[in-house]
Amino acid sequence: MDRRFSSPKIFDHLWSCKTKAVGTVMSNRKEVPKQAFSGKLKKGKKISCQWDHLLAIKWTDIRDVFFLTTAYEVVLVDTPLSRGAHHTTKPAALLDYNKYKTGVDRSDQVLSHYLFERKTIKWWKKLFLHLFDLVVVSAHILHNKTSKKEMSLEIFYKKSRRRIAC
Repeated sequence: MDRRFSSPKIFDHLWSCKTKAVGTVMSNRKEVPKQAFSGKLKKGKKISCQWDHLLAIKWTDIRDVFFLTTAYEVVLVDTPLSRGAHHTTKPAALLDYNKYKTGVDRSDQVLSHYLFERKTIKWWKKLFLHLFDLVVVSAHILHNKTSKKEMSLEIFYKKSRRRIAC
């Protein structure tokens, strides 16, 4: 789960439905006890706090990462860095979260770089523009999969905009 949607209440509900979950969480979420994420950490270190089936972990890399899980124990795994022989230790829950996060997270990531949203007061306009942005990103992905020549999202958006205007 993405940090915007995860909370201890949701994890408890999923647990009662016999569904395990892993997700990042915002440290200032109402239901997250402050003692779970208090204290400064050095790079590669972690703090964890467990209540019944729910485990809260704060791990520090470049910045602090906060996440909840009902599927994992506190296990740190050695992982090689991409460019060298050095190793770093990361929580197993975080590794699996990064490995299996869905296309929604990836489309949100792409949209954050090329956000076409306009400021508006009306909620339905924001919804329409967000849906339009999702359609453009999906069309871009399909174009790159079917075309021999890949194109950046920015160029794709500009070209598709010219075609729509004509």
